[in-house]
Amino acid sequence: MTGIRAATSADLEWLIDADLRADGLLVVPEHDAAAHRAKIEAFVRGPYDGAWVHEAEHGASPCPLGMILARFRDPTREHDDPFVRMLFAKVLARLEPPWPADAAFAEVFQLWVEPGWRRRGIARGLKRRLEHEARARGLGLVYTHTRVSNPQVIALNLGLGYTEVRRGGLWDEVPRCSLIKRL
Repeated sequence: MTGIRAATSADLEWLIDADLRADGLLVVPEHDAAAHRAKIEAFVRGPYDGAWVHEAEHGASPCPLGMILARFRDPTREHDDPFVRMLFAKVLARLEPPWPADAAFAEVFQLWVEPGWRRRGIARGLKRRLEHEARARGLGLVYTHTRVSNPQVIALNLGLGYTEVRRGGLWDEVPRCSLIKRL
């Protein structure tokens, strides 16, 4: 089978590895390994998270080539979450018109495609799958960000109808580009 499907617990090791590679790491420090595993596992099993993989036939069995991890944010449920508060203060409250502080939205946590398979529409398909899921959940906005030094990802998002809404540091001083798509 070739295409996008919901990730399962059988994908967990690959998702963990892909998440590390997306962050430029080969291994997670041993003292953080259990926490990292639990974080990625929540995307597969959590009611407020989602994980999808794009796989293709490779030899005798399907092989994952890309993934997207997302959170379905509900500020009324997550009012104490420092990331949600920061996101509203620095990005969503500054939109025109401002995104309501109690309105749920989807957040792209991680998007990654195997390097040899990039520029073949895999990332585009994964983003569209997330947008479909967000609409099915009644959400009206998808939020994502990437480093400013990643122009290919910025171009991908702009090509999918996302709007750049902010540049600068978010939780640190690394310049990031924040983008949204109203659904």
